[in-house]
Amino acid sequence: MIGILTSASLWFTMTPEVIFATGLVCGLRGMSSDAKIRMVFLRWIIVRLLLLAALLSATAATAQASDAYIEHIRSAASHIARGDYDRAVADIDNALVRQSGDPLVHLALGTVFLHTRQLRSAFKEFTAAHTLVKDHPLALYGFGIYYLAHGRRDLAANYFERASAGPYNVAPTLAYLSVFSALPDAAEPSDDPVLAQVSAYTHYRRQDYEKTRSMLYQLTEGWRGFQEEFGAVMTFSPAESVDLTGGDLSKPYKSPLESAQGLRRVSGSITLKADLGRAQNVAYVLFFVDGELIAMVNRAPFSCEWDTRKYSNAPHTVKIQGNDSNGIVLSDKSLRVLVSNRTNVGPLTSEEARRAESMLWECLKLKPSRRIPYYMIAKCSDALNDKSAALSALETTVAIDPNYKDARDLLVRHYEPLEDYREIWRVDCKEKLAALTFDDGPNAGTAKLLDVLKEKDVKATIFVVGSTAEANPDTLKRMASEGHEVQIHPYSHRDLSMLSSAEIEKELVRAAVVIRRIIGKRAKFFRPPGGNENENLASPARKYGFSSVFWTVDCIKSEGTEAQAVVEQVASETMPGSIILMRSVEDESIRLLPQVIDALRSRGYKLLTLSELLASGPAVQTPGS
Repeated sequence: MIGILTSASLWFTMTPEVIFATGLVCGLRGMSSDAKIRMVFLRWIIVRLLLLAALLSATAATAQASDAYIEHIRSAASHIARGDYDRAVADIDNALVRQSGDPLVHLALGTVFLHTRQLRSAFKEFTAAHTLVKDHPLALYGFGIYYLAHGRRDLAANYFERASAGPYNVAPTLAYLSVFSALPDAAEPSDDPVLAQVSAYTHYRRQDYEKTRSMLYQLTEGWRGFQEEFGAVMTFSPAESVDLTGGDLSKPYKSPLESAQGLRRVSGSITLKADLGRAQNVAYVLFFVDGELIAMVNRAPFSCEWDTRKYSNAPHTVKIQGNDSNGIVLSDKSLRVLVSNRTNVGPLTSEEARRAESMLWECLKLKPSRRIPYYMIAKCSDALNDKSAALSALETTVAIDPNYKDARDLLVRHYEPLEDYREIWRVDCKEKLAALTFDDGPNAGTAKLLDVLKEKDVKATIFVVGSTAEANPDTLKRMASEGHEVQIHPYSHRDLSMLSSAEIEKELVRAAVVIRRIIGKRAKFFRPPGGNENENLASPARKYGFSSVFWTVDCIKSEGTEAQAVVEQVASETMPGSIILMRSVEDESIRLLPQVIDALRSRGYKLLTLSELLASGPAVQTPGS
């Protein structure tokens, strides 16, 4: 029972209360003549009220559908900003089937394609947005980034100039383009990060190293993390003016419109008609589009007009449902169709739409670089003969991008590479010396560990997770101030046995950078999480002079057993030169720590830091030796 069909934007539905009331009025029996007349009249009123409700709901539904469309655009922009492109395109698809005549959905998809380096697809989407709204500032800006990525700075400048007529601040982008021409005038510092880098770069080109470094220190103050922003990032390189730093989509993008091939196309205002050839005693017919009620008809020929121009050019599902006078469904049939109108629902101009557009602008606009400021600081510091500052800046550059220019080679020269990769399991010494070492953290519970160590007057070695240390700098400062040795338990606590050499390099260097930033000391030792490693570990560790540290006594394997069993295990397994492993975030380990310390001291052991222990004899590089 169906006659024609399609689209999405209406949000009125038949509530259970309305359906119940209809069935109740239509199903009464055994009345007097006057009562029947009154009931027929009441039925007539109720049916017309339902029809009026459907009409009013259709009007409200358009606004609600627009709200849903904008919410999907906002959600997509949030995902783009975080580099979550799969979730972004899912939101874009949901927006596309609600409102294909608005440019925001094409701008969002174009931005995703730019971030993921699919430049032809990006150009196509920006063109679609430009077609819907001529000279839309975000579409023009998108064209500019497209041409900048292709090295066509002349065309890019033209589009950026045209985009500057809109409400968004394109001046920093134009200032960036100026550095590729003749040496520009030295610019003053700015709060805008793009302008700030441009300003510093002009002073750098003029060899004003002190001024450059001062400006860049101010810019980078408070920066955390080692990830370039997602999007078009400035490079200051004539060969490649922008770096598109987003990741990849997990699979090639396919628009929901492409899945509509083979569907019947409909356009304009069409008649939806119920086919009652196989349904008897139909009292009224409900017409739905994408699950939303658009009309209720209670007389032959049971048809309604559907204006497809209020729906997006996309696949939609039409359902026609026939009911008897008691509300029982007699016929229920659906059909999918493709709405295809030459002119579709036009651009939205609400305040919410403008806010969503602003969110897309933040994703699309040129981003400052993170690696370049640190590299320039390193170069300036080297020119000023400040080797310590140069080393710190080079470490950060490599932590962000080991392959940036010659940063890795310069850093390795500052370090002391090892001839061979070495693992440390214990120290070969005769005296009763041992090192307490703790993994994980720091976190809120680490303070308890430090309290116990302070009370017992023990100096330990703590292998910290870089990202956690970055979030808890005060705890790290306390470790150092109380005489403990802070070393590396890589940056994100990933299983090193599952990583490539390049990934391991970032894990080690990033953690080292965090430690140096917070306590001003270089870490030379690291412990692989879980003790897991693979053949890719040796090269980056040797290159940067890092030694991996394992253990002689593993307290972790006894966690969860009787307290006395843990203490006895440590006491019985500890030998001169032992490295004892505990966790710094486990309440059980911290609770047993005083007993472990007392047991070791009662057997004549002196507890040292790892470096102090290594000073007492050569490292044993194989387990069980």
